[in-house]
Amino acid sequence: MRLFVARMSMGRIPTLQVVNLALAIVGAWSIIYQLLRLLVPIRNAALGVALAGAAALVGAVVLMWFRLARRPQDFFSAAARSEERAETLRQTMQHGMVQDFAYENLTRLYTPIVRQVEEFLPAAQVNWPADAAGNRCLVITIAPPGEQRLDRLITDIEGPRGDDWKRRVSEFAPGRQAFMATLRRSASLANPFGDEAGTNIVLARITAAPDLAISVNTATYGQIVRTCDALVNEFALFASLASRSALRKKPRPLLFNGGDLLKVLPWRRQVHAWDDEDILLVAPRSRASGLGVSLALVDEQDGRPSAFVARRSSNVGTYPDVLHVVPSGMMNARATAPHTTEDLAALPHLTMMSEFLEECFDVAELAGHSVGNFAKRVEEKTNEFQVGNLEPVFTGLAIDLLNLRTEVCGVLDLARHQTVVDAFNLSWEYTHTEKLRRVALKTSRPPVRRTDFVQSGIGSIQLAAMWAEARRKASS
Repeated sequence: MRLFVARMSMGRIPTLQVVNLALAIVGAWSIIYQLLRLLVPIRNAALGVALAGAAALVGAVVLMWFRLARRPQDFFSAAARSEERAETLRQTMQHGMVQDFAYENLTRLYTPIVRQVEEFLPAAQVNWPADAAGNRCLVITIAPPGEQRLDRLITDIEGPRGDDWKRRVSEFAPGRQAFMATLRRSASLANPFGDEAGTNIVLARITAAPDLAISVNTATYGQIVRTCDALVNEFALFASLASRSALRKKPRPLLFNGGDLLKVLPWRRQVHAWDDEDILLVAPRSRASGLGVSLALVDEQDGRPSAFVARRSSNVGTYPDVLHVVPSGMMNARATAPHTTEDLAALPHLTMMSEFLEECFDVAELAGHSVGNFAKRVEEKTNEFQVGNLEPVFTGLAIDLLNLRTEVCGVLDLARHQTVVDAFNLSWEYTHTEKLRRVALKTSRPPVRRTDFVQSGIGSIQLAAMWAEARRKASS
């Protein structure tokens, strides 16, 4: 009922659909009347016509119900018909992303799946962070058993995937992409890089024997957001609709068990069905599971370690208007030729430093998909901003349970580099209406609320806190 009312509130049904519905009712009416005459001895023609009309009307109502109240993914296609509808949906999703009960619904769903990750990676340290209120966040972290170099993480790139795979991930969630295209017409929400093109690195498999290692593949940005980030949009819509009653809009949150929850999240249910549950998070070969980086910039305030966070702007393609560690981003392929072993090993470090320069110093030229010597350009900018003595340290992996994407996490120690911090000038990916913030690094619970943050950002903060604690113990 909540979905039905929301769909009807999006605006009137297109005229063509109304005409088709009317013709269907008239056609069904005449057919039902003829069947009644054959099967039931009705002598009163008017009564027969009335019964046939009532049956046809009931049938039409049932069809409308199934069309408008049983397919939440169609909400995105409906919103794509106009900028006004798209903005309404955007605001609806903003409301949904802060509904704590919805996060609890997904926590129930992923509890048994997280246990399987722990069994799959016995040599690694798998953690499920909780926020300041003690609620589990929708992210799990995988820390290496000991210190590990960043260039030892990516060990293999798999061969090209088949046409069936490309077709599936390129056509999935079309309503979401149509909605984003309509939303981008607004100058205030435009994305200069679009929502389809660009080649990125995707996760193929995580192993720990004993060091953490990942094998990867490539996919387009559009394939990634369709099969991963669309799940966040679907979740946000669900959270908003499930938070309030249908007619009076009073707060009345709904709680589901795991199986029932997937019935109202059809995109997530479909993505889950592509892989066996025990490898859904650690070996997602059936979808385009984008691989990203989250770098915690660690500083000290009053002698205590903290990390910088900022609110993402409304223009970014995924997780707009929420807090995240600075910097972060997807791992771009950065090459047209096949990657060598050395290329793969260097990608996490290269991506972290390029994102650091791009987002913290607003170096726009590092934001594109260059086919030149990108590593050389990053080196030149590193020297220009005098940050060549800074070296990212690998802390672990964070698997976001909202978008089912994995982030490579690290820290960059800025405790004795105040001049670097003073030079920060954040890029367009973060809102300029709020200041850069600090979050204290605590090993017990990150002092954040799960509804305020990108979930992988919480994972990055938790891993940074573990790193800071290990360093404190080593120096004491």
